[in-house]
Amino acid sequence: MMRSRAMTPAMVRIATWTLIAWLIGCGNKSEEAKHDPAAAPPGTPAAGSPPAAAATPPPPPAPVAAAPDAAPPPFLPAEIDKKSGIIFAAKAGGTVKGIKDGTTVEVVGESGGAVGDMADATVTIKHEGKKLTLRADRVLRDIDVEQIRRSPDNQHAVFSPIFACGDLCHSALWLISAADGKRVKLGEGGPDVNVAWHPKGGTVAVGSASLWIVSLADYKVKHMADYTSPTYSPDGTLYVRDHQGSAFTIGKGKPVKVWDSGADDQPDGEGEDEEEPDPDDPKPVEFVGGKPNFDLEYFPH
Repeated sequence: MMRSRAMTPAMVRIATWTLIAWLIGCGNKSEEAKHDPAAAPPGTPAAGSPPAAAATPPPPPAPVAAAPDAAPPPFLPAEIDKKSGIIFAAKAGGTVKGIKDGTTVEVVGESGGAVGDMADATVTIKHEGKKLTLRADRVLRDIDVEQIRRSPDNQHAVFSPIFACGDLCHSALWLISAADGKRVKLGEGGPDVNVAWHPKGGTVAVGSASLWIVSLADYKVKHMADYTSPTYSPDGTLYVRDHQGSAFTIGKGKPVKVWDSGADDQPDGEGEDEEEPDPDDPKPVEFVGGKPNFDLEYFPH
């Protein structure tokens, strides 16, 4: 039987140095592996393993929507400064004495526009430092004598400037789209102008010695020379007068007389001078409590 023998100090020293040498050798091998260019980088699959799937690239950033262009200003604003005017050509986009249609100008004077003037009514404007005199129907203006009558929604307007006066004054009658300046000339009338907008939109009726009914969708015009003084009832029925003051309703068919003024029934007085026709239009039918009042002399309180 063999006996175990205690290690001598020399043996312990030999064993200790042997262990230290082994540990140093392992550390050097690990460092060599780190710096070996042929060594596979971390995360690389071992030989024989299927290749790893390629990383999905991040999605491109979403395109930024361009800010919409600001809407252009309307051709005809809801109000024009009293000292200013807007050039109004016969055709949209045209010019007046070299000034582009729709240009805002300074108004520095006016002339004419009263009975007996026997001359065109004019407006003096200042543009780019120069003064020019234009006929009154070539400048849109908000003045005390109403000549721009806007629709309730400000999308359309009737422009009725007096442009000439002799024994009577004459007005030009236009319908204008406030947004883009589209326009149609209705005709010429007198100093009295009555404009009636349908309560639900869609049409406008203009009376001045004659009658024009216009579709606001396409500016199609219907002219009726024997009638004038339009007004709409609350339910949208169009009432007009003939030149003797009798009242009619206008629908799809022929005008229907709903009130007779009696003017046609009055006999001519023998030996009396015949009265000259009244140059003014008869007053429109008025509504009281939703009901029509046909009396030509009635004035509501």
